[in-house]
Amino acid sequence: MADSPYFVNPPPDMDLTESRTKVNNGIAIALFVLAVIAVVLRTIARLRFQRVTLAADDLSYLLGVGNLACCMAGGNYGLGKHIGSLGPYEMEKISVVRKV
Repeated sequence: MADSPYFVNPPPDMDLTESRTKVNNGIAIALFVLAVIAVVLRTIARLRFQRVTLAADDLSYLLGVGNLACCMAGGNYGLGKHIGSLGPYEMEKISVVRKV
């Protein structure tokens, strides 16, 4: 990956200080809040009104929570920034978070 010219020589007119981390985190948090509301309402409806136990599809929202955690952690290590502005430490951490 380090041998690729895309990572070594960014174009001279590219603003490497630009970051979309805050925008990415804002979108993730907003959608997370909406998802939690929907899941809570669904869980209440299933347990209280239908009187059934929770199944695998009801618990699958935990995968979404894990995805949100990875997106937020990735933002701390450079996710949302130009790849030319990242150092070796950030590149290593982002690749670990991305694989999870």
